[in-house]
Amino acid sequence: MAANAQTALSIHGHYDVHNALVYIGGRNERYKNLIQQCLNKAGFQTEHAPQHLSGMSGNNITNTSKTGAGVQLELSTKLRKSFFKGDDLTSKNRVNHCDLFKRFITAIEKATLAYKQAE
Repeated sequence: MAANAQTALSIHGHYDVHNALVYIGGRNERYKNLIQQCLNKAGFQTEHAPQHLSGMSGNNITNTSKTGAGVQLELSTKLRKSFFKGDDLTSKNRVNHCDLFKRFITAIEKATLAYKQAE
């Protein structure tokens, strides 16, 4: 499926219970910048992904699109928990998302629409 797309966005989780942040990686610099700007504007803390989470490998599914460049987001445990009522990340509670989750989704949508419009 990714091979048929112009670019790809993958969202993963990394273990960090102390910081609510999003690591941004991947090869698509323009899309990464738009996502970072939109997330920051929505109040989210972002950082460039460390090497082991960078999503730079050509074998990474996010980089197997037609352009060979996508974006990989790594959401910390603390951030993912904060998306749900009571900071409860269990599968039973995932229907109970908070406004922060909606704000995150909206920021990603804005960045994606801006990326598509500039293509």
